[in-house]
Amino acid sequence: MQIPGGTWLIASGLPDAGAFDNTNGIFDLSNHTAGTYSFTYSLSAAAPCASDQATVTVNIADGLSATLTPSATVCNTSAEGSTLNFSSLVTNGDTNGTWTDTDGSGASGIFPTLDFDGVATGIYTFTYTLNAADPCADVVQTASVTVNNCQCPDVVTNAAPDLCNEGSTLDLTTLYSGTAAGTWVVTDASNNTIALNGTTLDATGLAAGNYTATFTLNTAPPTGCANSSQQNIVVVAAANAGIGASSAYCSDDNTVINLYDLLSGEQSGGIWTLVSGTPDAGAFDASNATLNIADHSTALLTFAYTITGNAPCTDDSEQVTVSIDAVQTAIVIPIISVCNASAEGSVLDFSTLVSSTSSSGTWADTDGSGASGTFPTLDFDGVAVGIYTFSYTLSGSGNCPDVIYTTEVSVENCACPNVATAPAPALCNDGGTLDLATLQLGTELGTWTVTDATNNTIAISGTTFDATGLAAGNYTATFTLTTTVVGCPDSSVQIIVANNAPNAGIGDAVTVCNNAAVTVSLAELLSGADSGGTWSLDSGTPDTGAFDATAATFNTDGHSPGVFTFSYTLSANAPCTDAVSVVSVTVEDCNCATPATPTATVDALAVCAGTVNTAAFVAVPAPNTAIIWYNGSNPTTADSLAAGNDYVPIVAGTYYAIAYNIPADACFSEALPFVLTENPMPSVAFTANADTACVGQTLTFTLTSATSASATYTWSFGVNAIPLTATGSTATAQWNVAGMPEVLLTANDNDCEADTSLSIAISTVEANISPAETTLYNGGSVVLQVAAIGLRRRDKLRMDNCYWLVLH
Repeated sequence: MQIPGGTWLIASGLPDAGAFDNTNGIFDLSNHTAGTYSFTYSLSAAAPCASDQATVTVNIADGLSATLTPSATVCNTSAEGSTLNFSSLVTNGDTNGTWTDTDGSGASGIFPTLDFDGVATGIYTFTYTLNAADPCADVVQTASVTVNNCQCPDVVTNAAPDLCNEGSTLDLTTLYSGTAAGTWVVTDASNNTIALNGTTLDATGLAAGNYTATFTLNTAPPTGCANSSQQNIVVVAAANAGIGASSAYCSDDNTVINLYDLLSGEQSGGIWTLVSGTPDAGAFDASNATLNIADHSTALLTFAYTITGNAPCTDDSEQVTVSIDAVQTAIVIPIISVCNASAEGSVLDFSTLVSSTSSSGTWADTDGSGASGTFPTLDFDGVAVGIYTFSYTLSGSGNCPDVIYTTEVSVENCACPNVATAPAPALCNDGGTLDLATLQLGTELGTWTVTDATNNTIAISGTTFDATGLAAGNYTATFTLTTTVVGCPDSSVQIIVANNAPNAGIGDAVTVCNNAAVTVSLAELLSGADSGGTWSLDSGTPDTGAFDATAATFNTDGHSPGVFTFSYTLSANAPCTDAVSVVSVTVEDCNCATPATPTATVDALAVCAGTVNTAAFVAVPAPNTAIIWYNGSNPTTADSLAAGNDYVPIVAGTYYAIAYNIPADACFSEALPFVLTENPMPSVAFTANADTACVGQTLTFTLTSATSASATYTWSFGVNAIPLTATGSTATAQWNVAGMPEVLLTANDNDCEADTSLSIAISTVEANISPAETTLYNGGSVVLQVAAIGLRRRDKLRMDNCYWLVLH
């Protein structure tokens, strides 16, 4: 073991340039010159300790190599040339190797020259071995020798190249280097013949797959010679990026385009790239093939969809074009006042009401106010007092529609107090305030009130209306003069629109391993967010197809490591601003080893219906792993139930033991299933052919409840019964002692047991005749001394048809 802090120096031998790194003590042997090289490692010591050093020696032996011609051809007849010098097959490197006839071809002679005269036709393998000095490994290579009957016509054909089914052709004669005349036929996998143009196969339009090209001699060869040769031709499907189209939009369309919608007939799995034009920042998402044109600037954009072709087919690319026209905008003063008498000023120049646009708009008197003149200058002398609407129209350009703005002109009798007010701007209910005094167009004294849609008064602070926390909707602001004049208006009303501020919630961050099959739901990383927003990538470059903006998911399975942030945006109605929240996903390359699956000790349990299971599943983890129990097989989606080697299930079903490494590294083993089965209780009921019997009389008992193929039935008849017990769905028994025995039937089905019973009355009569010998005739009687169960002392017995009857 090397103690750090020492110094490495060359002791002997001269290493190749750059091979020895004395700082780190590394000697690179790759392609190094053979030889013996020694190095010293020195450690200095503080007195009185002595310094120390050690020497290491490295011997580098020459590695052997040779380049062989991989195949050779020879005839099996002397006249046509049956000898082969194997030395000619070594084209470079060491020539001192040893040849062996691996297949035992039967060729005669001694290496390097063998004679194949009389050897059967075929392909034989020969091995060339270079014995290297330790520690280098021997070099073993092979060459094949094809032995031909050279008196046979040459029908050998060469391997065919792959063809693309879009424009590839092959002249089949290029596969044959012989001189014999022959015919070519090509068939598909179903042995259908493919038409040729002479000897040329045109693969255009053919189905991808394997085809067989057969060359057959026109003249039959001598007996024993092959008359045909076949080659496999692979036809590869051409890449197809489909047919592209163009589409035009206006920037006020507020939509996200799916570029695939502009393609038809394309293969999946391609990639999107920008060819020309400049999209607004963040508008183009190549991973998801989307373009967000909402509020986009004017642009002509071309995108390419490319499918990678499998050789010999080339890549195929198709372009789509998106043109975006920006909607025209202007700032138009929404309300203006003018007097209806020349002396007070009745002329209005409408061009002064427009800014932030060209003068291409057109004014129109929407209400027919009666003002005289020609736009942009009108005279309101003599026009009735009131508010009149005028429109300013910007003609649409390209794909954008006309944009119409309106202005309200308040025509006033300027001899009256000026009660006119300007339209109120919209407010946002997350902090928007408005000083109502700024709406007043005159200087008269007055008061402001604000009411909601149900005419409830909304408190204001002085003249300030605060929309914070109010419900979105319309509010009415009324200005009322303090001092009124008869015949003049005394109030003015404006509508204040309170817009709802969207809430994008609070974003969270999550870290996942890329070796777990996890798809992150970005929406679940938000808390308290309103619905209806859009997702976009903020930073990082996700792998192709990993981020799905529509579904708000990010698939991290096998993903490249990195930190990726995503924005959730809710558009707002002005003056509310868009709400944006950011979530973050960190993908780590865990490189952990999959833990071994636990070993089941008890993996199946059963419980009877109506009873609670108390037994445990038992599993044994592999070393350096631990077990968590789940109610599903995927630990990323299932609920964890408990940790440990055993688990007591309560509800019937399938459970899973999954192991994780110690220390934990986010890797999980395969899920091992465990099953708790709930068995139904068996039903049990029976009848007897009689519920009373004499001693010694046989009764029959029959099961009347539903039977189960897996159930067993056991009868118990009591201590004085014959037999004591029985099995099966029917049974018989008799008793040798009078009494009230209980017949018990027990049913057992999958260890679930139920029983029922029936009481039977068994009676007997015993009589002593006195005198002991008495002759009786049928119908006669005698007084007996009776001692019998169920009889009174005064009772008498009479014999009738050989049966004793009780006489009361």
